[in-house]
Amino acid sequence: MQKPLTSVILILVIAFAVSPAGAMQKSIAGAWTLSAEGLSLSLVLTQEGNDGTAVTGTLEDPHGGIIPLKGEFAGDRLTVSGSSDGGHGFQVTLAGTIQRDGSLAGSLTSTIRDMSWTAVRVAR
Repeated sequence: MQKPLTSVILILVIAFAVSPAGAMQKSIAGAWTLSAEGLSLSLVLTQEGNDGTAVTGTLEDPHGGIIPLKGEFAGDRLTVSGSSDGGHGFQVTLAGTIQRDGSLAGSLTSTIRDMSWTAVRVAR
């Protein structure tokens, strides 16, 4: 009797692990070093809400100012945007994905120019 019960439990565990309900949202929360076109900037992200899809954060601008960010993280895709001076200054949008090595990579669109970017977690 124990062997069939063990087999049923094993099947249920495997089915749950590969189903969307069993998939866990990866965390992007924390401090990152963003690199783009020779710049190295501080990026800090926080995941909010029950499902962790809402994202807020900050990005250090090239002149040392802080740009508040707001956006979404769904699946492996991150999209955040923000602006300095309450929307009247430098505007930026970051769109990217988690890479196999845990880094982030994508495209940056801004009022100055567009470019590719990568980000790695800051070592603790």
